[in-house]
Amino acid sequence: MMAPMIRRLRLGSPRVGFRLAGLGPKWMALVLLLSGVWMSFGSAVAAEALQAPRFAYGANASDWSLTQYLVDPLTGQLSHNGNLATNVYPVALIVHPSGRFVLSLSMTDDTLSVYRIDPVNGHLGEITQSPFPTHARSPFSISIHPSGRFVYVSARVGQILAFRFDEQNGVLTPVPGSPFASQRRPRSVKVHPSGRFLYASNAYDNSITAYAIDQTSGALSPLPGSPYGTGEEGDLAPELLRTLDAPPEAGGIPYTLAIHPSGRFLYVTNWLGASLSLFAINAQSGALTPLKGNPMRTGSSPYAVTVHPSGRFVYVTSWDAQAVFGYAVDQVSGQLAELPGSPFYAPAENPIDLTFNAAGTLAYVVQSGANAIALFAVDPASGFLTLQQNLRTRFEPFDIALLEGKPAPFSSRSAYVMDAQQKQVRVFRVSADTGDFETQTQVDTLGQPTATALGPQGRYLYVASADDQVTMDKADKQQSPVIGKGRLAIYRIDASTGELHLLQEPYSLGLTPSALAMDTSGHFLYVIDPKVDGLLVFAVDQETGLLTTAPSPPPSTGKGPVAIALDPAGRYSFVANAGDNTVSVFTHRREGTAAMYPIYQPNSKYAVGSDPRALTVDPSGNFLLVVNRGDNSLSVFNIHFHEGLLEPVAGAPYPTGTAPVDVVVHPRSQWVYVLNGGGGDISRYRFDALQGALKALPGRVDVGPQPEAITLDATGRFAYVRNKGSKLMRKFAVDPATGKLTPAGTVSVGSAAALRMDRVFH
Repeated sequence: MMAPMIRRLRLGSPRVGFRLAGLGPKWMALVLLLSGVWMSFGSAVAAEALQAPRFAYGANASDWSLTQYLVDPLTGQLSHNGNLATNVYPVALIVHPSGRFVLSLSMTDDTLSVYRIDPVNGHLGEITQSPFPTHARSPFSISIHPSGRFVYVSARVGQILAFRFDEQNGVLTPVPGSPFASQRRPRSVKVHPSGRFLYASNAYDNSITAYAIDQTSGALSPLPGSPYGTGEEGDLAPELLRTLDAPPEAGGIPYTLAIHPSGRFLYVTNWLGASLSLFAINAQSGALTPLKGNPMRTGSSPYAVTVHPSGRFVYVTSWDAQAVFGYAVDQVSGQLAELPGSPFYAPAENPIDLTFNAAGTLAYVVQSGANAIALFAVDPASGFLTLQQNLRTRFEPFDIALLEGKPAPFSSRSAYVMDAQQKQVRVFRVSADTGDFETQTQVDTLGQPTATALGPQGRYLYVASADDQVTMDKADKQQSPVIGKGRLAIYRIDASTGELHLLQEPYSLGLTPSALAMDTSGHFLYVIDPKVDGLLVFAVDQETGLLTTAPSPPPSTGKGPVAIALDPAGRYSFVANAGDNTVSVFTHRREGTAAMYPIYQPNSKYAVGSDPRALTVDPSGNFLLVVNRGDNSLSVFNIHFHEGLLEPVAGAPYPTGTAPVDVVVHPRSQWVYVLNGGGGDISRYRFDALQGALKALPGRVDVGPQPEAITLDATGRFAYVRNKGSKLMRKFAVDPATGKLTPAGTVSVGSAAALRMDRVFH
């Protein structure tokens, strides 16, 4: 049964994290059920049947950025593939029918940007002529003609903009006669599947304008009888209209349009009306006729409406009810009936956009208020939605677009091993089939290597080393609290041979780095030293790989920082401090700001177990895991979606083996592995990536004496364990279905001090 309707917009909703205690018994039972089966759909369906898209792209409005995502072919889950800054407040994103371009609409600076898609890795590159000015205030929605030749944009001032699109170079040219008049505050535009008609919702006139499209020029002409009333007129909530900058006579405020794949029906959400207007479309004339019972009630503050690719179901995102309402479609009349189990909930806030893959097996729901994208599996028979993933994004995601096609295959092609004894970095070619290493090349490091980092596209390798020939004098000690010195070298990686080429003389540092971390987009490199209670930050030149020291003083960490981890979205960094048994949290700046220094908010420190040694963030960015060597425990924290603040997960900390020294999460977020230095074994856990809970699996895996680190390759098929004093690294095959580790021999690496593996696309 549908939840009670609320015909008023609830303002000032607190942006708090998901809590089971805040749900009624019905929803608590549902969430617990979904939590228990959240991976069942992905693991049971073959990749060919799922037909996951190749890549996905997200627009982050407050962040002024676009995010590139990889798509897991088996589960459809998203993983971060880098961010890029775009124009101010991007609100709409669409993939061109050719699959070669992405178009992004920025509302605040009135521009339309065009990006070319790299077909191998999915990265976006803005074309030379972009961005294109729209010459209209606050463009909001975008739609493309099925032929790909014309692009249409709604603008706040009662205009519909039309552009001709050049499919060879992505250049936009205004259509003669553009802009075309609409009614007040058009919000959503949609081209009819036939390509003959265009429809635009008019928020402040409670109407839909319909146009005929000239198939040669792309010009628009209003249809006879247009505009058509949506049926939600009048004084619904006068005290709220002022907050929306709406005129007194505004009523339901129609927002988002969707057209049935058959082209026979049109649906539009009414934001203040808490309703959905339904129309029949005349195939010949394009005229709209209201359906019986129009409008029908739905969740409060409905934002987007989306029709399932099969045409059997319609879904509405309800901003204020924080849920997705699902309906079955009568294929004859177009009428809707609510689905059993509707509404569907995710552990996030303010759903704003829902997008299906072409096969209709997956639904991606953008949760604007919680900086997240929720992935649901779609039952093709019942339309039931089952929560699969809750991925954290950049700030205020607004839209998502999918590029269909076979998901991009990738693997680890190269392994970079530091040899402290020989003062070298050795490069090995990795077999995608067996996980074996083959020596490729090596380079001297001019000092003992202590840490490495890879640029996100595998173009540059950063190597920190201890410079044992340089000592500090008294004057140096008076100028800085640091002790010891080191170097930071940058090597360009030859993609064909794997050879490393030193770019310039190494950077001289006032510390000896013990750990380096590169953010997802490759914009910043972070450096820590156990003897310096601070976080050093370098800005990275995207073209040359060279570094610039951030101008502000390094923010303080806790005492004795030993490890650093970044969340996949690049919003937060976490530093484990062995000296005072804490984790420091730093919030990073938004992508679109001009500030070079990335950290704008050092957050509080959080207590963990005794002697924290390593930490990691799960692939979805929801949880921080910290191993504590002193008390044989694993701390797990929920990362707040807006501030990065930490809250212990119920049941944590979890017991580990003796003296844990490292922790990794499998790329598919099903398994967690803890390396126990004192016990010479690995503790395995099943990981609930929605709630953060761990379940210990029976039987620890023996890895030999004094293990120091564990590394997974990019695919999660192989695990490598480094033991102190050994020139052989133990290799294990990973069973993705059970998480089981099976010994698979060894690889010869020399006196390895650390291992770093890349990710390349095929």
